Amino acid sequence: MHYKVFPYILFSFITFYSIKLKAQNKTETSCEIVNPINIDDLVKSSDIFIQNNLPTINATERKAKKVLLNNYNYLKTIFINKKVIKMDFIEKELITLTSKIIDANPSLQGSNFNIFYALDYTANASSMGNNIFFVYPGLFEILENDEQLTFVLCHEIAHQVLKHYQKSIEENINLSKAEINYQKVLNIYRDKRELELDADSLGFEFYTNLKYSRKEAIKALNNLKNSDSIIYSQNIDVKKQFNFKDYPFKSFWLNENEKILNIDSYQSDFRNLDSLRTHPNIDIRVSAIKQNSTEYNNYQTSSRHLDKIKTWQNNYYLCAIKDSNKYDLQLFLALKKHNENPDDEFASEIIASTLLKIYKSKKEKQFSKYIQAPNPFAKNTSFSELKRFLKNTEAREIRKIGLWFCNSVKAKSQNLIKIHETFKRLNQ
Repeated sequence: MHYKVFPYILFSFITFYSIKLKAQNKTETSCEIVNPINIDDLVKSSDIFIQNNLPTINATERKAKKVLLNNYNYLKTIFINKKVIKMDFIEKELITLTSKIIDANPSLQGSNFNIFYALDYTANASSMGNNIFFVYPGLFEILENDEQLTFVLCHEIAHQVLKHYQKSIEENINLSKAEINYQKVLNIYRDKRELELDADSLGFEFYTNLKYSRKEAIKALNNLKNSDSIIYSQNIDVKKQFNFKDYPFKSFWLNENEKILNIDSYQSDFRNLDSLRTHPNIDIRVSAIKQNSTEYNNYQTSSRHLDKIKTWQNNYYLCAIKDSNKYDLQLFLALKKHNENPDDEFASEIIASTLLKIYKSKKEKQFSKYIQAPNPFAKNTSFSELKRFLKNTEAREIRKIGLWFCNSVKAKSQNLIKIHETFKRLNQ
């Protein structure tokens, strides 16, 4: 749940496209991509973008214009590269919640927010400045009700109101004045943590004006703390799902790689961990909220809007990323669906097609381009287990696994039949 600015502040963003998805039927899922959003409608033109933002920047005009133009061009690139969806259904549900926030807070009257659905599977939301917000699919997985989601939205709106976008631009300009050193980097991260606490404070004020329960805001933060365990511990068993009678699963495929550094020793170094965070420790954020707020005990929670988003996401997120380069994520979510329903033809098709893409990436020695190594600091989840499996298998083994998986599927879509034929030829 954090605020991001464009690449000049050591961050990168994923990108935009507009997508319309047809309903899933029994045999196949159709993903129909429509025209991308009109970029000029969102960022207007570089001249207007700079004119609108320049008066808010406390820096010389020449330097501010340079950074603003770079940010504009990067934002435009985000839209063109089409990795974020303008999903009307999700935006409608979120705008309903933000409208309630505006109604309860007179200082926000007249605000107009553009909310986009980012495809990175993380538990996050971002304020981009200029009334633009990103929400990420993992966020909806870890939250439990509309009140928790409302707190996240209040936090991001607070970033907008507090002009943290402009402050980050000023920081960029100041960085150009001197060579970056270790202490300056530490100061940057410290400043970012302070901005997050400021957004928590004002965001919680917006939130409590709705008379919502304080404990739901705290639950939202605690769920963020455990987000990886929640969103990546889905019910998949790589060993079971890729174990075939004529090609049994090999136990060494799940061996952990040797760790280059002593993780336990590194984690005990408080300075290394906490000084290089962009966000304060969750426990600190929770403590700050408890000290500066009152509780509304009689409030009944609701999950009407969140449940609608979760239902849409469960049906269509896999469809939305099927043509992306997120091979491990595609396979992970398709295996989850296949485990829940072995007759789900679309899930089977995604598993087979992704195995084929992984085989080709290994054959062409491009594997690391599409699948990053498991994070040694991350908790051991079924997702990290899947990544180990993919890293430890050779191209010829993936080729065989793909064939035997296709052999095991009873009901096949036309696309799956074609993929099956390809694996047959590759294994001759």
